Amino acid sequence: YQIAPDDPQAVAMYAYAVARAGVNAPQTSQALDTALATHRTDAGLLLAAATYYTAQNDFARAEQYLRQAEATGTSPAEIALRRDAMRQREEQLALEGARDLYRAGQYQQAASAYDSYFQQTGETPRQAVREQAAAFVNAGDYASAIAALETLQRLEYGDDEQVLIARYRYDSGDYAGAAEAARIASSRRPDRVDARLLMGDAYREAGQFEDAQVAYAGA
Repeated sequence: YQIAPDDPQAVAMYAYAVARAGVNAPQTSQALDTALATHRTDAGLLLAAATYYTAQNDFARAEQYLRQAEATGTSPAEIALRRDAMRQREEQLALEGARDLYRAGQYQQAASAYDSYFQQTGETPRQAVREQAAAFVNAGDYASAIAALETLQRLEYGDDEQVLIARYRYDSGDYAGAAEAARIASSRRPDRVDARLLMGDAYREAGQFEDAQVAYAGA
């Protein structure tokens, strides 16, 4: 596809198309540079350049073009829209980076990367917290895994997370804590057979055989 660098609208449309496709097209950068050399204050072209470089994860360059667009009097709403897209892209990359570390077996580094992601976004999405807890467990740090899930539980109770807390306490040898965590899950959801069985196992390991029998019977 031949881009006419003297046609800023055509270059802008091509840059948007490449950004949406999520591909790396070096000729796009060249076309933008050539067009911007003679159309430095073209707001549409500057916004297209910001969008393209955001898609290429070159956030510094994207911000540079957004500032130039601001100087031309571009609508603040248009600028804010693209900055929000840039922020979302950066957050997405941070989460993907944590997941890549986990898949690579670098569990402690993955857990730290999740912390960085939480700090960057100011949020603690339930799924991401569960993923971080799994990273802690695989790194042998049950205490941090349980702490992460318990913090999440204080914000919003979840049955699955409560059972996970019980499982992690059990696996770490904290049978009394496991039994209590499983009891809470079972009391909130009597149909959670897995919670009743885990509670029974924990009581048995703690030597509380009568309590274990009651828990098993309830399952």
